[in-house]
Amino acid sequence: MDGDGVSDAWEDSDGDGAFNIQELMIGKNPANPHDVLGIRLIVSILFDASWEYIRLVKLAFALASTYIYDYTDGHVIISNVVLYNDVKVHSYEYNISNVYIKSNLDALGYTNLVIYAGPTTWGICKETNIELNGAILSPDSVEWFAAVIGHEIGHFAFVFGEEYVDRYGNYYDDCYITYIGIDFNSLIGLLGIKTVMGLGYVPGNEEIYERELSTYDDYRNLTELIKQLDISCSWETDQWYQWTENGFGLNYWPRLAYGFCWYVLVFMLTNYYSIYPTLWFDNNVVVFTSVHCKLLEYDPLPGPFTPIYYYIRYH
Repeated sequence: MDGDGVSDAWEDSDGDGAFNIQELMIGKNPANPHDVLGIRLIVSILFDASWEYIRLVKLAFALASTYIYDYTDGHVIISNVVLYNDVKVHSYEYNISNVYIKSNLDALGYTNLVIYAGPTTWGICKETNIELNGAILSPDSVEWFAAVIGHEIGHFAFVFGEEYVDRYGNYYDDCYITYIGIDFNSLIGLLGIKTVMGLGYVPGNEEIYERELSTYDDYRNLTELIKQLDISCSWETDQWYQWTENGFGLNYWPRLAYGFCWYVLVFMLTNYYSIYPTLWFDNNVVVFTSVHCKLLEYDPLPGPFTPIYYYIRYH
């Protein structure tokens, strides 16, 4: 806020990262610091991009914000994007950025996650950043690029692990089921398990419409499939393993009773960001102030279908 005694549309009265006008337009309360988390990003394009390319970048982040709002069932948005073009390494703009779009990258995207944990405190360091493969962005792939952003925000903001790989580093799409003629990750997707962190194959441009955060039922079904098909991989994904046992290699990182993403999301929102999500259970409303075994029953909503992309702020 600017301290003039009046908080206007593009100020953040409650300090949750979302601007007042954004909260009003999506049905949140700009005076309540516990109802929505706004993520603010500084994006550097590390090459000289055309105006058309920059337009596609803005569209991708707008779609990604809508995707994130959807997969968190209305509790997280990308609220602000500062965008720099043709940025040079170690320049001022480069040094303040937390997202880098590169002309080429060995992966679709990558999050350089820097976290800390001690006897009394733990969290995400400000050095954490995202790298995106700018070569995949085109008018035909903007939704795919948005899905990549949504996946990387899962690492960046919530410390999610990967779900396309098991705790031992085995990739589910490397497990080929010969007598069916399909890899295991594709089969998982066909059977309806399609998670934001990569469990189950979904075509790139369809991901933002079909993927959700993993639930307890997803892991129960994954375990049963592996048992029935006698697949040589573990039901424990990297995500589950890191959050229940390994703690990302840090002695004091929190260990949880369950490692599915909805459980971890609620833990991070409540314990790290002080956001208290309100979730629906069979026409009953439950407000979470920490994790609870009630989350084992949670079935994500098909929406919300709020057009968040209208309200993202660019600089």
